[in-house]
Amino acid sequence: MKKKTHKIVSIMLGVIAVSFIFLSVYFYSLHKDLSESYAKLNKEYKTVFVDNESLMKENASLERKAIELHDESSKLSGLLEQSASEIEKLSIESAALESEKKKLETEVANLEKKLGSAL
Repeated sequence: MKKKTHKIVSIMLGVIAVSFIFLSVYFYSLHKDLSESYAKLNKEYKTVFVDNESLMKENASLERKAIELHDESSKLSGLLEQSASEIEKLSIESAALESEKKKLETEVANLEKKLGSAL
């Protein structure tokens, strides 16, 4: 009976040893896969980080450009308003000169009639 229990214990210890070996190999392969995945993820992170950094620089550049364009637009808007007021002044002046021209034309016509009737 002692031999039988000793044999059973030996077989169980052998099974346990083999199980530990398989588990060790399994966990080692998991660890290796995890390390590879971590390396790939880290590489992707660095790539995305570099891309993100360049996009942030480009965004800052575009924001500065937008501010410059907004300032230029404000200046042009002011010039446009100034030009509109000058155009309005000039149109009023030209209307006044046009009416004065018509008056002078009528005076010339009247003078020509007087001169023609005097001769």
